[in-house]
Amino acid sequence: MIFTKSVPVIVENSPRKKNQHKQPKNFNKNSVRRRESSRNNSSNHHQSFHSTPSAMSTTTLIDEEQQQRQQVRSALLRHWTWLDRARLHTFHFWLFVYSLAQIFLFHYLCHRVWSFVYVFFCAIFPALVLASIVLIRYGRLEFSRKRLRWFSLISSVSFPVFLWLIHLPLISEFRVKQERIAELASLSSSLAICTLYQFFVLPRHRRLFTFLSLGFIICNTLIIGIFLYIYNDQLAFSESPILAVIPLFIYQLIVLIVGIICDSNSASSRQAIAQKLTEAIQRRDELEQLKNRQDQLLLSVIPPYLTDKVSKSIFATSSAADFSKQGTTQMKLFHELHVQVHDNVSILFADIVNFTQLAAQLVAKDLVKTLNELYSKFDADAQANFERNLTKF
Repeated sequence: MIFTKSVPVIVENSPRKKNQHKQPKNFNKNSVRRRESSRNNSSNHHQSFHSTPSAMSTTTLIDEEQQQRQQVRSALLRHWTWLDRARLHTFHFWLFVYSLAQIFLFHYLCHRVWSFVYVFFCAIFPALVLASIVLIRYGRLEFSRKRLRWFSLISSVSFPVFLWLIHLPLISEFRVKQERIAELASLSSSLAICTLYQFFVLPRHRRLFTFLSLGFIICNTLIIGIFLYIYNDQLAFSESPILAVIPLFIYQLIVLIVGIICDSNSASSRQAIAQKLTEAIQRRDELEQLKNRQDQLLLSVIPPYLTDKVSKSIFATSSAADFSKQGTTQMKLFHELHVQVHDNVSILFADIVNFTQLAAQLVAKDLVKTLNELYSKFDADAQANFERNLTKF
């Protein structure tokens, strides 16, 4: 006959009914009947679900992978969003200072009276950049990627327009003084800076900004070529417009290639960051699973109200042991005892009859299964017949 194996049980209450004290006399027969019925039910249950564990495990693995990918994606999205905001704020601040310096230098160097309308149009770009800085810095934290992309697109499109507008006095002086294209070195340098700027403002959209930079290079080359072709007869040193435009095109193309190389290097670093973040999330999930297993193991041995105290004491003991190796603290001689006083407690001592013979006849898997069914049935009966917690030793 099977009962429980040397398991002192403390039930922190008194029985609900008076006749429950007489139950242990007939408890052996009832326990055998209940055990046989539970075995039949469990065997039927295992037979009915025998063909589904593989499908259930596959579905569970797929769900875990999808959940892990979603966690990695959300973490990367938050990381890149914050990084893009910081990058946009920094480059917009640099763009604001650069635009003010360009306006001051050209107003100081070009000896001609600027009209109020011209100054107004030149001041639109710094005002736009300043508004973008305020929105990026003090806007809502839930900025999406599309909004940041719009900020970068607006600055990338308006920057070359501002450069052409600010260089209009120099271009007009170029037509009047009949100078060569070599005098427009500042325009070429500014356009090269504009080409390189488009890769630093938001580097995770390489294809978009590559096509945008190529379009601006072609437009800049065509505008200067058309201008040289129209005023070719008025130049002091007549030369072919194509030969004059080729150096500017090659110069901007080299800057574009440099930007692509720099962006490729940053892409490899971003991939390494994503890989490290994925490994960190995997480690975190593994630690959470281990913690859940530890909690389940503690709950199977001790009552729930002692689980937190015992786990904290174990963690404190392990931490003290680690520090004692370094010579910083001293180990305690005795562990902390988690003792509580209960007024109404029932103690039941039970044993499994002929457990040695039973263990010799069954394999390890069947023995563990039998003990699991026995303890589960005993816990269910104890919880059903008593009002409070059950503690096993």
